[in-house]
Amino acid sequence: MPQTAEQYFNELRIDNLKYAFANFSQIAFIGLDMSLRSTGYAVVRAGKYIEGGEIETKNYGAPRIHEIASKVIQVIERYPTTMTLIENYAFSKNSSSVTKLAELGGVLRVYLYLRKHRYLPISNTTVKKYLMGNGQAPKNLMAMNVLKKFNIEPIGDDHADAIALAFYLYHAIRFSINMNLPYLQYERESFGTLLNIKLKSKPKKKTNRQLALEVGQA
Repeated sequence: MPQTAEQYFNELRIDNLKYAFANFSQIAFIGLDMSLRSTGYAVVRAGKYIEGGEIETKNYGAPRIHEIASKVIQVIERYPTTMTLIENYAFSKNSSSVTKLAELGGVLRVYLYLRKHRYLPISNTTVKKYLMGNGQAPKNLMAMNVLKKFNIEPIGDDHADAIALAFYLYHAIRFSINMNLPYLQYERESFGTLLNIKLKSKPKKKTNRQLALEVGQA
């Protein structure tokens, strides 16, 4: 039994990762970029993009939160085996919008918990690093890089983020199963954040001149 919140969330992360390892070939990996304006979602299975889009609503307050969370659940429940990656909360100067987004995120997590749907949170800087090699890259570059990396044209910024989240989760689990797969170093490092492992940089290949100098010194 976990004694602290940190221990609880770490045990939850480990349990969900073990589940993903065991069911990798059957899982639909779902990326969610929560937004009160247009929540982005994307589904990837067996390394292929299945569906995605943005969930919009004209409601406000509790009805808006309920509608968005309910539609997210509808997407998830179209697939028998799932793992969802949710972009974690990001701080903003607008405290009102942060509070409302936190309400949406909290309700969605309760919905997922009650229905026994598995999910993991991740920071947007980690996903940016996976996609662009730089965790501090501007958000407005996400859509362009999603098109470039996955050959998928997003319908909006939230959809672009969701696509990146879904592919990130799929490839992070794939990498954890076989760490010898030829991922770029910055991709490997981003996977290490989710998997909670530190990955050392691969040593640079020595030039013929460097090798010759070493032989001469021997």
